[in-house]
Amino acid sequence: MKQVVAFFSCLFIGFLSFSQTSYFDNQRGNFRVANAIKTKEDTLKKQFEKANLQWPPKQVYVRSFKYDSQLEVWVRNNSKEVFKLFKTYKVCALSGAMGPKRI
Repeated sequence: MKQVVAFFSCLFIGFLSFSQTSYFDNQRGNFRVANAIKTKEDTLKKQFEKANLQWPPKQVYVRSFKYDSQLEVWVRNNSKEVFKLFKTYKVCALSGAMGPKRI
């Protein structure tokens, strides 16, 4: 009897894992996110096309340099590719001191 219950429990959990939606799909239901996608997606597509990058990116890496006041956005579409620089933003304001932080 325990084996039957364990089997059906595993089967049920397996079906649940296949029915989960992605984080992005879940966020699209939020009004603010849906509005941002509607107003900015075309602009981002054009910027990606201009940079010879594939839209939508599968992985995004954000790198920040406090000393240089820069924030870089790198993208790639699979784990076998190297990240490619999409855009560099200038940081307009900083807080705190440079260097490692102590807890």
